[in-house]
Amino acid sequence: MQLASYNIILTFFCCCWLYYSARHHPNLTVCLLGGPIHPPYRDLSPLRRMKEQLSHLPNAAVVPFDADALFRWTPMDSWWREEFKYEPSSSPWRAVHLSDAARLAFLWKYGGIYLDMDLLALGPLDRLLGGGGNGGEDGGGAFVGLQHFSPVDGANTAAMGFPSSSSLLEDPHPLLTDWVFSVPAAYREKERASIGPLMLTRIIKERCLKVSCCCGTFQILLLCTYVLKERPSFGLN
Repeated sequence: MQLASYNIILTFFCCCWLYYSARHHPNLTVCLLGGPIHPPYRDLSPLRRMKEQLSHLPNAAVVPFDADALFRWTPMDSWWREEFKYEPSSSPWRAVHLSDAARLAFLWKYGGIYLDMDLLALGPLDRLLGGGGNGGEDGGGAFVGLQHFSPVDGANTAAMGFPSSSSLLEDPHPLLTDWVFSVPAAYREKERASIGPLMLTRIIKERCLKVSCCCGTFQILLLCTYVLKERPSFGLN
């Protein structure tokens, strides 16, 4: 496992997510973006031991979250630098909005699969992208999750996959492109899902009503949240 710094929070739950994600996707690099250590984590020895137990995973990387670098050269760059970053906000959803925008920026720039850490991979998901290619045998090149059947916010952003562009001149998936370009106008600081499930569900409905929609290259999957009932051992007892 590649470790950018020990000054990154890596809890037991992070270790479980990394382990299962890397184990089921040996041909992909699994990245966990981490934030800085806060005062409650002054004793870093348990965190170091957890990381060392995962050192046998060659395709796992823990890297610091650099928002400026992530949003650079994306359609959300100006929104991030001129509005969101320095905006004085008392909204309880600020971290949620940053997380929603960050996962979009990552997928738009690099492609691949995004998973929330409360979703444990029990099998390979890259086959939905054709094993990392453009259009899979089991999928159509891209997927998102379905959290419920509401026509307002039924689509879920906890699990998403979009193929990477084969060149700098090739546009990302059309649905993802619509989504990323819509963020600045759709953002509402007091609305939790304004640039997440609400906007994704609206874009899916709008695209699927068009003749030139992307439904043939896109899947909506029913999500199952797996609860970790038995604590795996990482040699920390």
